[in-house]
Amino acid sequence: MNYQNLLDAHAKYGTNKNDIISNVGYENILEDVVIAPWWSHTIFNGFNVRVEQNQKNNIIYNIYGDNFQFTFLELKAAGAPQMIEDILPLGLTNCKRILFIGSAGSLTKELKIGDLVIPNYSLCGRRS
Repeated sequence: MNYQNLLDAHAKYGTNKNDIISNVGYENILEDVVIAPWWSHTIFNGFNVRVEQNQKNNIIYNIYGDNFQFTFLELKAAGAPQMIEDILPLGLTNCKRILFIGSAGSLTKELKIGDLVIPNYSLCGRRS
């Protein structure tokens, strides 16, 4: 299934793109979106930024700095089914880039809390 199939299915029952965006409060999403499940917008406290919470949707925060701006989605969601509900509408917004930040433990004994790891690839599922 591609994204257009999903939109067509909505349209079949009278829901258009604007209905989808406004229903979830995504009208003011910026081009850059950061998604960090389980992390709070309070991680930006102490930085020289302005944080604006969306009045229609309490998971959306627009973060404004001197030379940057992005939308932070405070999902605090467990698992893909819930996250997909919040991420799919981004395809109808101004969003151009998504940075997904996760955390993992026990990759190697050498890693310490706060170390940054940038994977070369990701595997989903497992082989038998």
